[in-house]
Amino acid sequence: MIGWLTRRTEQATRARAGRILAALEDGAAHYIAGDLDQRTGINAALMYPALARLENSGLIESGWADTHNGRRRRWYRLKEQP
Repeated sequence: MIGWLTRRTEQATRARAGRILAALEDGAAHYIAGDLDQRTGINAALMYPALARLENSGLIESGWADTHNGRRRRWYRLKEQP
């Protein structure tokens, strides 16, 4: 039973990563995380851990941007591969 659950979780994690990478490939260089959850349909609670895993693996990069109202928002983009 545990093995099945682990495989199912790993499959879901890979699927989320694939959807995030596809959204980042489709258009402009920067995406604010709030836009990514709309483009991918992934809940924010699942989005941030997936983004952290992708960044730790070296596939994406992130940074901070100031908005017009002075708030900071995080952006993500595909990391250029050598």
